[in-house]
Amino acid sequence: MLSVSQLEMVVQIGRLTITFMIFSSIIQIISVMRMMTLIIPMPIFIFLFPRRMKVKLEDQVCLLELAKKLKELGVKQDSVFYWVITMTTNYHLSYTGGDKSLLPLERNDFYSAFTVAELGEILLATAKDDEQLQILYDRMFTLRLNQKHETEADDRAWMLVYMIENGETDVEKLAETGVTAG
Repeated sequence: MLSVSQLEMVVQIGRLTITFMIFSSIIQIISVMRMMTLIIPMPIFIFLFPRRMKVKLEDQVCLLELAKKLKELGVKQDSVFYWVITMTTNYHLSYTGGDKSLLPLERNDFYSAFTVAELGEILLATAKDDEQLQILYDRMFTLRLNQKHETEADDRAWMLVYMIENGETDVEKLAETGVTAG
């Protein structure tokens, strides 16, 4: 018969053995993964394990149609990117860094191409309290899950349009907060 101290020692040895086995398995997995990077040809490895997605600038700003709607609703045209009309009457993205003197102000045919970050700041400023902020995030999450729009910038722009049109916020409230609204 084993004494209590001997039983405790057996249990402790069992725990150490299990811990060692788990640790050894992790080391083996890491070794195999390292070998895979040497065995798999690089183009296939990059395809299987992409490092990052390439995002186009147009995916980081709201669509022209949403930019027009925000301007129509009275949102101040203050952004680092603008949709600007060219001589061929097509719109293109123009970076001004917030310097409006680079825009064709006399024609007034430019629209703020609000970025995801700018729209996020505007939307945060519309929340009265934590409860309304949670409702806002729930809506945004639902939009992203249902893929109502192609990009998050479009989701955020649409959300701002919705909130202004439905009286959940107004342009004057946005102007008071100091964010880009007039």
